[in-house]
Amino acid sequence: MARRDLTEKQRRFVEAYVGPARGNATEAARRAGYRGSTNTLRVVGQENLLKPALVEAIAAATAAARQAAILDRDQQQAFLSAVVLGRECLTQTDDGEVPPRAGDRIRACELLGRMQGHYIERVETRAVDAFAAQLAALERRLTPEVYEAVLDALAADAPP
Repeated sequence: MARRDLTEKQRRFVEAYVGPARGNATEAARRAGYRGSTNTLRVVGQENLLKPALVEAIAAATAAARQAAILDRDQQQAFLSAVVLGRECLTQTDDGEVPPRAGDRIRACELLGRMQGHYIERVETRAVDAFAAQLAALERRLTPEVYEAVLDALAADAPP
């Protein structure tokens, strides 16, 4: 039975169970519109969790909710940009939302720059410097013809 084949109450039960009821079948039954005492709602909720169509719908809704909770690269960059610009509040108090502190904004700016490839890691720079030093040492030790042959061999193996 597909999710569209569920009754309206069953569909609301699935949405409540995955959403605001947070896995509480009794609360999901109450929110879905089932009537009765707490004991009755508990039984209805338990019965619903034994129905294969509802179990399948709950699993699908849970997977969709989990996937929606994961930010993709564009969403991450949009969030960090909002923090940098002071539009996204990271802290909420009784008086309202507090804009991000300068340190939070600077850190968000740094993370955004790293995501966009604005920085080269020091490790990469050291590797290039070490390779250049090794080439210079080879150049001093080898005849110009042999050195050129080494460079040609390295260029042939280099990725495009």
